[in-house]
Amino acid sequence: MDEKNQKVYEFLSNNFLFSPKKWEIYKHRWKIETMFNRLKQNFPLKNFSGDSPNAIKTQIL
Repeated sequence: MDEKNQKVYEFLSNNFLFSPKKWEIYKHRWKIETMFNRLKQNFPLKNFSGDSPNAIKTQIL
């Protein structure tokens, strides 16, 4: 139950050891994954001019 939005979410899994708190983390992780997917679709970057984190950040910005 997402109390903020008053929605009930159902997750299908074979892992019965997850606590509700871990599912909350998974929900946030899924939002990050979908954001990266949208970035890859809208800004296709195939070749980077450098390998350092700073070079990659500069090219993306």
